[in-house]
Order: sequence, then structure tokens, then C-alpha cells
Amino acid sequence: PLTTGAQYAQANSIFVSGEDVYTAGFVEYNRLNYVATYWKNGKAFSLTQENQFANINSIFVSKTGDVYTAGDIYNGSVRVATYWKNQEAISLTDGTQYAGLSSIFVSDAGDVYAAGREKNGTNYVAKYWKNGKVVALTDGTQNAGLQSIFVSGNDVYVGGYEFDVATYWKNGTKVALTETGTWAAIGCRFVSGDGVYA
Repeated sequence: PLTTGAQYAQANSIFVSGEDVYTAGFVEYNRLNYVATYWKNGKAFSLTQENQFANINSIFVSKTGDVYTAGDIYNGSVRVATYWKNQEAISLTDGTQYAGLSSIFVSDAGDVYAAGREKNGTNYVAKYWKNGKVVALTDGTQNAGLQSIFVSGNDVYVGGYEFDVATYWKNGTKVALTETGTWAAIGCRFVSGDGVYA
């Protein structure tokens, strides 16, 4: 157990680095706000203030031991796509449209990839960011979002959905895994050798 049960809490992601176990999510404060939180071997680290509403959906520990977490912070009007390096917050959207991050990955070269979605006023657009630079994978004519990201060598794989179709993209090229008509999405991806698993 990471919490006592006195407050609502949720763990959304886990990562193991050597002997250390990292878990990330949120802890409710005063029935009003969620505090973005990660745990290292059971010890809690709060990333946001108690008067904010925030969440972590993904955690990754780099080769250098830096802890990266990704999610969103509510600014009073919309959610802002945000990731943290250790305990420093980095906003990837400007706070004018709803946005959030679902997955984060740090390459061996130190490049930071974060995947999620941002609203265009009508629909959500599937997007990922590399070192803060955005790459839009859909045109915004229908709802789409990214749930996971994985980097293998020079190849960037992201998985999620477009409309009701489970979809992944390799270097921007779309691969639909289901047909329209029954809702589906990809929640997690992994690449091993030549095998792509979703």
C-alpha cells in the first residue's frame, strides 16, 4: 500500500530502475483537489500544491537517474499538458485549450518524448512532443489521442486512437489495427527487436 486509505488516491504508472520501484498518480486533498504524486520505494513526492488539481499518468526514470513524470494541471479553466523532470514542472501547452499527457519516454541520448492530446476547439488532436517541439499526428476533424510512446533507435512509435479505431503511428505513418464501428484504443506499446506489441 502506498496510502493509508484516509484519502482517495490512484496509481496510474509504474517503473523499475535497478532495485528501485517508482509509481505515479495522485492523492486527493480535502475532497477538492488532486495532488500530482509519485512514490519511490513507497516514499511520496508531491509535485503540485494542495490548492491545485493535477494528475500524473506516466513515469520514466532515465539512464542518468532523473525522474520524469507526465500528466496535466488544471489552471482554473482548462487542463495544461505538463511533465516534470524530477520536481520541476514544464508546460507543453499554453493553457488556452484542454490538453494532457498520457505517456513519457526518455531516449538513451536524453531526448524527452511526451504523448497525449490537445483540443482544437472542437475535437482532440493526437500529438506528441520531442524536447518541447510538437508533432501533430491527426488533423482535428475527429477526436484522437495518444496513450503511449516508445522510442527504438531512430524510430518513434505512438499508440492510441483516432475516432473509434485503435491506431499506432511509426515515425508519423498511421497503422489502423481495428475497423470503425466498434470503439477500440491502444493503451500500451512496446518494441522488442522487429516485434511491435500493442
